[in-house]
Formats: sequence, structure tokens, C-alpha cells
Amino acid sequence: MTPQRLRGQRLYKSRPLGVALPWLLLCTLTFARPVHAADATDGQFIVQSAYTEMDEEGVYRLTADIAYSLTEAAIQALTSNVPLTFQLQVEVSRNRRFLPDDTVASLRFNYELSFHALTERYVVRNISSGEQANYGTLAAALHGLGQIDSLPVIDSSILDLDREYRLSMRSTLDLKSFPGPLRLLASLFRFNDWRLASKWHSWALNP
Repeated sequence: MTPQRLRGQRLYKSRPLGVALPWLLLCTLTFARPVHAADATDGQFIVQSAYTEMDEEGVYRLTADIAYSLTEAAIQALTSNVPLTFQLQVEVSRNRRFLPDDTVASLRFNYELSFHALTERYVVRNISSGEQANYGTLAAALHGLGQIDSLPVIDSSILDLDREYRLSMRSTLDLKSFPGPLRLLASLFRFNDWRLASKWHSWALNP
């Protein structure tokens, strides 16, 4: 199956405490377990490649390949009916010689990964448009999630031809989308179980 490529964003409301209690228990048990050396490496977000191209209308479009792996705690939450939101962060800045770079655009694109226990399928959804793709395995879903194809980021008409620009991007697990109790614990306990993010990946963007 050819991976489907998505983009989008959305805000979530916290679930009532009663509904979120199973996730609170799950998270409490997760945070209480001993932290072993291997835990630092079992969840990684890596930008393997990324570039921009200008289309016929003068819009820069981003294509990227991001490799995702999840921690045991994140997988447990996912299979316990807690959807995970992945946020693609894109920054366009203008280079300045003696001053900090000036941010021209700051963009956020959100994608939701969920597991449907009844069908045993993983679903990747573009939160903004509602477009979604279904996968039979977690590995396939994470691969599809990591394929970013021709995502529009900025119109070249707003860039100064005499200036130099850079585009920077990274992907993170968005903790703000978690149910209230789980979000609280993930914020208080800074373990690698939940603080999943790639490094910033940057390159020149020339008008």
C-alpha cells in the first residue's frame, strides 16, 4: 500500500476526569516503573531528509521523510485508546548579520495517530482537513505519517530577493492534546517516555 501523505492542525478539549481515569492509571504505572538505560533510545524522531521546491505559482513546498519510533509508554497509551498528536513545526527566518535572525513565518501542522481496537487498524488523520489513511501495523502507520509531500509553507512573493532566508523544521509529540490527567503527568515528569522530538533540520531558502 502506497503511504498517504497528510497535513493539518486542530485543538482538543480535555476529557472529563472520570473518562480519563484509565489513562491516569496507565500513566501512573508507566511513570512509576524503573528507568533503564535502554529507555533513552527506544523512542526517536529523526528527520532523514527534507527539501523545498517552488511550484508554478511561486509557493515553496516542503517534502520530507521523518523516521518515527515510539516509547513503550506511548505505545501502551495508543493501544489503550489515547490518540497521539504529532506536530510538524516549520520556521522561516531572514538572516541578519549583527542581530538575531528575524522570523518571517512560524507554522504548525498537526497529525493524529489512533488505534481502533475493534478493527485492529491504525489510523493517521490530517487534523485540519479530516483526510485519513488506515494501516494494518504500527510500523506502516508511522512510515506513512513520516512522509511529507509538497506541503505549502510560504509564498515567495513575500520574500525579499536581496535577502537570505533559512527554513527550519522539526517534529514533536504534542503533549497539549493529551487528556487532562495524562497531560499533567507528562508535563510534571520529564522522562523520555513523552518528551519525543526530532532535532531542528535547517537549510537555505533562496527567493
